[in-house]
Amino acid sequence: MHKTRSLIVEPIQELEKQGKRIQPKAIFFDGLDECAGGDAEAEIIKIIASLIREGSIPFHWAIFSCAEPHIVSTFKQDSIAFITHSVELPISREADGEIEMYLRGEFRNILEQRDFPQLLLSWPSNNAIKMLVDAADGLFAHPAAVLHHVAYPQDSQF
Repeated sequence: MHKTRSLIVEPIQELEKQGKRIQPKAIFFDGLDECAGGDAEAEIIKIIASLIREGSIPFHWAIFSCAEPHIVSTFKQDSIAFITHSVELPISREADGEIEMYLRGEFRNILEQRDFPQLLLSWPSNNAIKMLVDAADGLFAHPAAVLHHVAYPQDSQF
């Protein structure tokens, strides 16, 4: 917890001493289950919960993760459960319409950012969108990865 205090809490307290009030911010933590291991994942949850209980930082946290047993059991601990709210986002083909809307909107954004308005009606094709929705199989992470690869091909390791 000492490193957390010096990296997060103390800088915020120093800013407040200088008269600079930090407005509440949302912190999104995605992929908790992809950390170094079960112990590290549980420790991250416990640190965040401790900071919330202390009220020492003006952050609201949203943690996204697969529901691995050690993560679920950590969130169920008495000292954590009362300050958290869990929502299960099922992987379901019922999300196909939302995935399609997401893909179309993000492809439109890519075209607009690159100043290719002439392609708005033809790229990607309806068939390509359908193939991407089918490949997603109800999981939003898939189209997000595809869109990142299209928007930032230089980041790709393929």
